[in-house]
Amino acid sequence: MRRRQGFTLVELLVATALIMFIMVILTQAYTASMKAFQDLKAYGDMDKRLRTVSRTLRDDLSNYALYGQGNTRKYISDPTFFSANWPPTQGFFRIYNGGNSAGSPSDPYYTFEGSDGDGIAGRRAQDHILHFTMQKPQGNDRSNYFFGALTDPNSPLFATYPDTLYQVPGSIFSTTWAEVAYFLYPNGATAAGSTPLYGLYRRQLLVLDSSTAQAANTSNAANTTPIPNAKASFYSGKISMKVQGPSLYFNSPADLASPPNRLGMNGVMPAYSPPGSPNYLTYQPIGDGSDLLLTDVISFEVKPLVPSATDPSDPSSPYVPLYQIGGFNDPNNSFGNARVFDTWTQDPTNTYNANNVPLQVQIQALEITVRVWDFKSQMTRQMTIVKELTPP
Repeated sequence: MRRRQGFTLVELLVATALIMFIMVILTQAYTASMKAFQDLKAYGDMDKRLRTVSRTLRDDLSNYALYGQGNTRKYISDPTFFSANWPPTQGFFRIYNGGNSAGSPSDPYYTFEGSDGDGIAGRRAQDHILHFTMQKPQGNDRSNYFFGALTDPNSPLFATYPDTLYQVPGSIFSTTWAEVAYFLYPNGATAAGSTPLYGLYRRQLLVLDSSTAQAANTSNAANTTPIPNAKASFYSGKISMKVQGPSLYFNSPADLASPPNRLGMNGVMPAYSPPGSPNYLTYQPIGDGSDLLLTDVISFEVKPLVPSATDPSDPSSPYVPLYQIGGFNDPNNSFGNARVFDTWTQDPTNTYNANNVPLQVQIQALEITVRVWDFKSQMTRQMTIVKELTPP
């Protein structure tokens, strides 16, 4: 009897089929593991980007500053804020929530997306703005100052500012006051083909103290003439100021208590308009990317914690959109039905007076929600920041 020397054709075909089947399983497992790894990396990258925003927002809100008569520090969490020593004489705090309500046809930039299985409401906000003044605590450390580039080599500000500890004439300017605004601006891209994406911008402008602003805005021994408006490019986007006739006018904390003097106002209180439009409160990126905080943002929502206020669409949350609070008082409709909290002003001109202040409410804390998009993984990631506004 002759012995077999090898495998039959049938055995080879069966073995080949089994090997191919195993290879398919291994390939699918490898593909799934790579997808899981890429998703984890995308989540990690988005979390890292969001943590930077969280840290910056928390630091800025820890330094928000307002003062009343007698140089008394004021806090918007104080229940007597709008009755005692009000309006503020220095500084401001402003929350802008766009149009009437989330999901309203009049405001397609604040969209109610429904509630999840736990009853938590979801919204996509694209027209919210957070804008306020900050003051660093006194001290001689670098952390006690705000810094910005000032490349005017002959700027008299370097000579008139009283504290020059960390300043480099013609290069770096520092102050203990600043105004900061967080806002969205479209970047032209979309998520999943239809949802518009934005950049989240943080614009910081250095603010001169009262004595330095007065010296820079008037004629005196140290500065024989105010700085001409021809030098506006050296200061625009870096220091809080405006062009006033042939000269530049630098704002002090007292000037910023009046809304027309702040970033984005240009001397008037503009009506509501969509993000990215020419009249969008004139909050525009500088253009060099220096104020870009986060890219590919889907939503930036700011909600305050107001005692006794409720949100019917999200009853489990103590944080309420401004349109749910009520009490909006703007008889001249200068806001175009936008919902605004503003610490307001003692300026008696036009509508800037105590009788037309919007939303006189106590705000104990803020809930800020930021949602970003990742193109590679086609996923979103959301972070919620809660920051108390009570005295330290």
